[in-house]
Amino acid sequence: MARTSAYTLSPAACDLSSAAWRHVRDARTLLASSPDGAFYLAGYGPEIARKATVSTRWLDQVIGHLNSAGEAARVAVDLALDSDPIAHRYAAFDLSIHESLQEWKTNARYKRTGSHSSQQAEAILKEAGQITDELLAILWAE
Repeated sequence: MARTSAYTLSPAACDLSSAAWRHVRDARTLLASSPDGAFYLAGYGPEIARKATVSTRWLDQVIGHLNSAGEAARVAVDLALDSDPIAHRYAAFDLSIHESLQEWKTNARYKRTGSHSSQQAEAILKEAGQITDELLAILWAE
């Protein structure tokens, strides 16, 4: 008997998944020539992957960036977890155990060249790749 799923991966979730993996892949490519570029791009992998796990499309916009601080971001995440039928997968995403990703901010794009070492870029890339792969594997397994 064929297994059926109550959830069908939306075109938007497919697009987000593809973008998440692309950012991690592109960051790996940039690592040797531009640690700053690699550092910046790597952080978008897990950010976009977590948005792909939210089936209610407007919530992925409200959640914001990976290290969004403040009450609004926390409320959006809680709302996603409470109201979205598949967002429970996002609950497994524990940023606190990923030290390099805790330092990632979108404003890295404004830093002067040489602000991030190859070691920093490698560390964030390792964590970003792991998280992106884990989140999207769970999503696609459905």
